[in-house]
Amino acid sequence: MDRNLFQESLRCCNAYEAAIQHHGSSSVLLQMALTAFERTKESPEKVDDLWRLAKGSISDADAGRSLYTTYVFLLKRRVVKSGSGDFSIVETAFEDGYKSLKKTFEDWDSGFRYRLMYAHFLFKVTKNVDRARKVLEDIMASGGSTHPKVVIEAVTYERNFGMDISRCRQMLCEAVNWVSEDAEVLFEYFVQFEREEGTLEELDTALEKVNLKASRLREQKKLRKTLRQKKRKGGESGPGIAAEKHSKRKQLLEGQAVPAKAPEETPTLPNLSQKEWTWTWKPQPRNLSPNLKSPKLVTRTTSSAYAADRAAKNNEKTIFVSNLVPGVTKKDVLALFENVEDIRLSQKGTRVNGSVDFKTVEDASEALRKDNFMLKGQKVFTNLYKPAPGKAKKEAKQSEDKRKLFVSNVHFSCTEDEVKESLCSSET
Repeated sequence: MDRNLFQESLRCCNAYEAAIQHHGSSSVLLQMALTAFERTKESPEKVDDLWRLAKGSISDADAGRSLYTTYVFLLKRRVVKSGSGDFSIVETAFEDGYKSLKKTFEDWDSGFRYRLMYAHFLFKVTKNVDRARKVLEDIMASGGSTHPKVVIEAVTYERNFGMDISRCRQMLCEAVNWVSEDAEVLFEYFVQFEREEGTLEELDTALEKVNLKASRLREQKKLRKTLRQKKRKGGESGPGIAAEKHSKRKQLLEGQAVPAKAPEETPTLPNLSQKEWTWTWKPQPRNLSPNLKSPKLVTRTTSSAYAADRAAKNNEKTIFVSNLVPGVTKKDVLALFENVEDIRLSQKGTRVNGSVDFKTVEDASEALRKDNFMLKGQKVFTNLYKPAPGKAKKEAKQSEDKRKLFVSNVHFSCTEDEVKESLCSSET
């Protein structure tokens, strides 16, 4: 019976070897082959050669974790079977997978299972507590603190093997701050942890922290529910819509059929042959409303007479420049004109305008004659400078407000003369 099983296993290994020759990049096939080689008691050298082939076939994080997990525990069983008790090769394989996968793939251990297995092995088997704590810190820093089950497992390792209660408490407090899903599991574990390990004051602190976080989560859940309801309604709410729905529901309950929409009549075409079928296009007159004005084409007047007329009307030293290219500088605008004193540019979105101050009114009038010229591949327009209405009035009001003084806490029977006298005496 044993001989028959051995022959079956041997044929199975031969089949795997033949399959690997044709599909040597299949990580699933290589993982199954590793287990089959161990089951048939192949030599460690042959298993390690197969592992090197499997290691080179890793193309994604999931396949890499599966292959490393299979090989690591294969080595562990090999050491246990040999009876040597030296698990250094297992730790080396664990560390190799930890560094290699982390370097190659960004989200290589999204479920934190590989690192949790590694930390448990370091705590329990090799007693390498410092390295195990660094692995747990990596888990918490990479998002593990938001998963209650991961946090509870990590705290259990530290509590049973590391025996550092303050470190366990710190991990739980950090997790309570970040948890959002399955928070009740973490809260119950945290409170029970303080009942067993902490003092009465530490238990009160944990209860206060848990209750505060639970109330915040309830508020967030209520807010999300309200937002979902508003989004579902789409802003359509009111007595008219509710009454309409109620009337339709009443009709259905009373057995009255809701009147259906009458089917539209579709025109029928005569059955014509290909020769008889002809079609000519006839332009149809547009039925425009009499109140609708015909569109006007807005154009930019660029005649020299128009520019000269604007220059003659100018009585300011400043002109307005528009339609500038985004990113234009004052140096670019300065190269277009002469006798310039100051340039101010303003941009709103992709629109860039500006105002140019000249030394004299004549210089500004001469610049107005330059219109519709190119700057960095775009036409630039010059216009008369029109200051914003009410700007001078606003500045005068601001200067007037600066001369005023506000006095508070004045007695109701006090007169204006008494206030003036009091202020004058305080100045002296």
